[in-house]
Amino acid sequence: MEGSAIPRTRDSGPIVLAFLFATAALLVRVLSIGVPDTGDAVAHYQHARYSWIHHDLWLNAWAKPVFTLLASPFAQLGLWGTALFTALCAVFTVWIIIGFVGRVNRLWTWVVPVLLFFAPQYAYTVMSGLTEPLFALLAVLSVVLVLNNRWSLALAIASFLPYSRPEHVALIPFLVGFTLLHRKWRALPWIALGTLVYAIASAIVFHDPLKVLLSDPYTGVDVYGTGPAMHFVDHMDEIIGVPLKWATLFAVICWPVLWWKDRERRSVHLGVLLLTLLPALAILCIHSYAWWKGGHGSLGLLRVLATGVPLLVLFVVHVLASLWELFIPVCRGWKIVGALVFITYGSFAYADLRDQLLLPFPEDPVQRTELLAAPVIKEKLTGDTRLYMLDPYLLALCDVDPWNGDKVRMLYGMGSLAKGGSIRPGDLIVWDGHFCQNEGGVPLDSLLLGDRFEPLVKFAPEEKPIMLGGMAYEIDLFRYAPAEHLWTRDTLFVLGDPRHFPFIDRIDTVPSLEPSGHLTVSAEQYPIGFKVLPVGMDPATSYEDLIIRGELQSEVPKKQEILFVFTESEGEKQVSYLKKSLAKGAFEWRVQVLAGLSHRTNKLYLWNRTGRPVDFARLEVIHERVRRSAK
Repeated sequence: MEGSAIPRTRDSGPIVLAFLFATAALLVRVLSIGVPDTGDAVAHYQHARYSWIHHDLWLNAWAKPVFTLLASPFAQLGLWGTALFTALCAVFTVWIIIGFVGRVNRLWTWVVPVLLFFAPQYAYTVMSGLTEPLFALLAVLSVVLVLNNRWSLALAIASFLPYSRPEHVALIPFLVGFTLLHRKWRALPWIALGTLVYAIASAIVFHDPLKVLLSDPYTGVDVYGTGPAMHFVDHMDEIIGVPLKWATLFAVICWPVLWWKDRERRSVHLGVLLLTLLPALAILCIHSYAWWKGGHGSLGLLRVLATGVPLLVLFVVHVLASLWELFIPVCRGWKIVGALVFITYGSFAYADLRDQLLLPFPEDPVQRTELLAAPVIKEKLTGDTRLYMLDPYLLALCDVDPWNGDKVRMLYGMGSLAKGGSIRPGDLIVWDGHFCQNEGGVPLDSLLLGDRFEPLVKFAPEEKPIMLGGMAYEIDLFRYAPAEHLWTRDTLFVLGDPRHFPFIDRIDTVPSLEPSGHLTVSAEQYPIGFKVLPVGMDPATSYEDLIIRGELQSEVPKKQEILFVFTESEGEKQVSYLKKSLAKGAFEWRVQVLAGLSHRTNKLYLWNRTGRPVDFARLEVIHERVRRSAK
């Protein structure tokens, strides 16, 4: 190893370029119509913002204690403040890497900010204000300090990695192993510094020194399901981008050549390999395993691999800069060639980044729905009324402190709404189609079909996106007001029933393709259609479903579809568009209808995109509704 500190380059140009990229990233975040991440990023912002009021949040394991502490001053600026913090983390990460690479070749220091800021998922985490950039900064700092013989300081910084993100399990073993390999025994105790600090803090706050140490918010979390083991590998273009992927492959292929030719610095090249490339691969393997096996809180999010991107950049630029020094003669002509390669690479990398992230960030249907719901919720949140909800972005839009128990309670399970508990008449319950349905474990039917919750208003995008768990997204606002429910169920249509249903617009059948008892509709594009169905017209109705169920006998060809479509319109404007794709076999589709909107018109029709007759064993349309009466 060489040097005793982080080496510095005299050329400030790459640092200025990094600041420009960071500024551009922050401006994209602030000026975009949409917010890049309305889930975890907003939750981390809330932990950081309100930690000055609720000091125990600095020790919250899920929120990542180091991030909460360091980002808290920036979070006071607003939701964009954590993005400012992560942008600065990215700049300091570039500064550390170019300090190390600049000792080899200053020309290649210009490549560092381009490789880092144009890696799609790393850029995404920076603009979102997520925890990955801070972890990556601490990881790169620890590695560079080790490579420059600052063993104690490196392990002291690395000791805080477990309180920054779970990917510490992929890096700390390499750092400790490398320290042991070089027999730096006196430095080893420093790896316990972070644990000692948080044990003392835990003892002071919780009277239990092991509470923070033993808290693992991911163990046993299986609500997100599982996926293929090669999920992250298959999406590598979206994670690090096509340019960095090919640069990494080239560097990996060339590393043996570098190690063989550059005998004087073999130990440095080996150290870079062991402390950058291998931990980055370990991060990939660990997340792939967690997503494949399930039960570890993994949702298969691509952004988690951003933690290893700066390590990968350090490896790539070190290898390429070292090869350049070995094989490229020092002359002005080669510098011009290098500049042209740099500009070409940057152009492709920027285009790839823009296409991968769809910059600037659009406002998606979920965000539009949250923006519609927030003012209504704030208007109804008066006096001693409390909110029961879970959506972090909606909480931020309502500008309420999630840990102020007098105003907000988290909607985790129906136990949080138990009779005789803390809920009071008049309290508001805000149900959303993602967080309450999945993390909260509160199905919508448990509120709609109970006898204690009065539906007030529903907010839904025109075309509802399907969320985790198969639920169409919407936001439902309820009031706690015990009542009795009166059920009514009407059959609106049965395929093959000779009775006349007045709202049938068309039904085209042809001789059956299957044995007797089945009915076949024609190859027309819209063979079944209904006029205005008698739904959503009774203001006394608290819950209303249109149920389309049956059994499809026909196979659906690949790249073709058979769908049911339900639309609602106000005058000439379509305000709702829902669709259900059918496959061979039994099906049931429940369309939740907002009651009391008699001014709306609706349509229900079958969309046959196969161009051939479709055979049904059965098909019926049912109208189900509930009326409330006060107890």
